[in-house]
Amino acid sequence: MDDPIWYALPAGARRPVDVDLAAGRHVQAIKAIRDASPEPPPGIPACMGVTADRMAELGLLPHGPTPLRAPQDGPARAGVNRSPGGGSRRWNGRPAACLRG
Repeated sequence: MDDPIWYALPAGARRPVDVDLAAGRHVQAIKAIRDASPEPPPGIPACMGVTADRMAELGLLPHGPTPLRAPQDGPARAGVNRSPGGGSRRWNGRPAACLRG
């Protein structure tokens, strides 16, 4: 792994990041990176890239592309709303159908 953000961290701050990632605590790992980084701290998207690369190096990712490095023009995943408004639920244009029991 050749990431300047990772190597800018003090050696004592790297192990807790790996422990958090191994335990599935991704948000805590990002916070640890930002807290231990020299000023100005890296942004959250940059930290997410570091954690994805670290997880790949530690063997914590399933086979296939790193989630943050996946192509954006590929087919849409099931259940993901790719509309300009965003959101995580897929309403299929019929919100009333969700209210029926």
